[in-house]
Amino acid sequence: MLGRTPFPQITDQPYLLTLGPHGFIWFSLADGGADPAGRRSAGISAIDAPEVDLPVLQGKAPLARRFLPGQWDEIEAILPEYLLRSRLVDRRAQISSVVIVHAAPIRVGQTDVWFLLIRVEVRDSMTETLSLGLTLLPEQNTDELLVPWQVAALARVVDPQPGLLCDALAVRTCCRDLLRGTLSGRSRRVEDGDLEATPLAGQATETDGPVDTAGLSVSLRRSERNNRAIVYGESYVFKVFRRIEEGVNPDLEIGRYLTEQTDYHGAATVVGSIDYRRRDGEPFTLGVLHRYIANQGTAWRYMLDQLSQYFERVAALSRELPSGPPRPVSLQDPAADNEVPGTWRELISGYLDTARLLGLRTAELHQVLAANRPDPAFAPEPFGKLYQRSLYQSMRNLTGRLCNRLGRQRPGLPESARQLADQIIGQRDAVLQRFQGILDPSLNGQRIRCHGDYHLAQLLYTGKDFVIIDFEGDNTRTIGERRVKQSPLRDVASMVRSFDSAVQSALFGMTDDRGRSPGMIRPEDQPSLEPWAHAWYDHVARQFVQTYIQTVQHTGLLPRTEAASYTLLELLLLDKAFAQIDAALSERQDWVRIPLRGAVRLLGQTPADQARRA
Repeated sequence: MLGRTPFPQITDQPYLLTLGPHGFIWFSLADGGADPAGRRSAGISAIDAPEVDLPVLQGKAPLARRFLPGQWDEIEAILPEYLLRSRLVDRRAQISSVVIVHAAPIRVGQTDVWFLLIRVEVRDSMTETLSLGLTLLPEQNTDELLVPWQVAALARVVDPQPGLLCDALAVRTCCRDLLRGTLSGRSRRVEDGDLEATPLAGQATETDGPVDTAGLSVSLRRSERNNRAIVYGESYVFKVFRRIEEGVNPDLEIGRYLTEQTDYHGAATVVGSIDYRRRDGEPFTLGVLHRYIANQGTAWRYMLDQLSQYFERVAALSRELPSGPPRPVSLQDPAADNEVPGTWRELISGYLDTARLLGLRTAELHQVLAANRPDPAFAPEPFGKLYQRSLYQSMRNLTGRLCNRLGRQRPGLPESARQLADQIIGQRDAVLQRFQGILDPSLNGQRIRCHGDYHLAQLLYTGKDFVIIDFEGDNTRTIGERRVKQSPLRDVASMVRSFDSAVQSALFGMTDDRGRSPGMIRPEDQPSLEPWAHAWYDHVARQFVQTYIQTVQHTGLLPRTEAASYTLLELLLLDKAFAQIDAALSERQDWVRIPLRGAVRLLGQTPADQARRA
């Protein structure tokens, strides 16, 4: 109630909550009254339902005629506003043009749906291809919507059949029919190919008898990168890709591979997929169906909850720890645990256990991904000179681009971020010199298929363990780029940076789509708690990394010496921090302070805003 955090709708299904010893949760139950738009069941807050005046499709032409080639102008004209309103495109994007490149009528169960491929050009960005299914919903049937009509509807149709032209994924019956079709392996012929639903052998028939799709509750969620996730009770989750391109999506490719490894259970099980297969090209992956994993939220939310408790305990124990937090430690410090007082060890031990488990699960993932040597898509490859040179050039380009960009955008940054940006710009030559270390011949080992976008929000916490999800990778890159094999330490570096993002967001009360810390730290308390935040990060990151390296050190995946492994990891950490700064400058500048502070610390300096507050 105090945190204003929306919780899932209370239904007749079991409602899972986790309480610590002597803990309680204070709820405010809101009476939503009649909810014709299905807002509560969608788990989407009212902010996603703006007041809109829907455009009206003029004339009496039937929809089938409006979607014929040469008749798309009216639909194309209203698509830009809809794509922004429904967040299929980032709301800050400046759309230059929207063009329908393909439109095909298909039958989903008993519903007519028009399957569209849309080419969207955005200023200062790459051209994207989006998939969208549209259907006509009579206005008296808006109780079938899983999201507010203001989000779901593209336009209002008056003649010849009145109703709302909606996103088919927002309609409950369409979602149920989509699940039914995928489990049964249905296909639909379109003009230049097929829409093909493919159940994974041995998975779709795992339950006894046919699935009662009509008895499953259905909800729609917004997942990473503006994709959509349809949740079918506690049975399935269908991830639908909005941004698509030719080639098998890594989320399907890697997820299917892991599902076929019968002795591995650390990732979400793939049940099936839907592809658009053209006769003259590679298939487009439109969606992947996973088996539902009972969970208590992502590891990101779990960690924020734990950090809130951590800072509360630090404040309560301050008298017992008069000397303050333990000294800073490096990732490879072997004696760190032996030099801290027992009270601190008792305070941090639970978090170290979590880090140890995450390190183990990460190592197990990489070992499985490297195990199929006969398969060229997954067989490990040498971390050789040519790859090192390409990596060095990429690091050089990122450094130069980022420093120039920080200089240009400095006036518009918050004051604290401006000082941090100056520190990064001032270290430009030193950074380039440091990145030359990637050419060291001792940094050998192997390159493998990796997760590609590995952070705390990509794991589900089951109450006892963690399960890895979402192998799509960074979808700002092409599928070809995401399939390039990398050092497994790339995923390790990404997770370590996620630890830093979590502790800083908890300390400073930052929030994003992944959630925020349930407790708020007063600004006047932040300076005294910041050293404790650094201590938490140092020890948790160290435990995670050391567990990982100890688990995989005999597999040949890492450089031959432990010192070389840590050198490579530190370079990848700085590269990741710079990439996070670059992304934050584009996506949300209020968050840029966190990766800026992380990069400054990785360069061995004290963040300027910390020195100012001390």
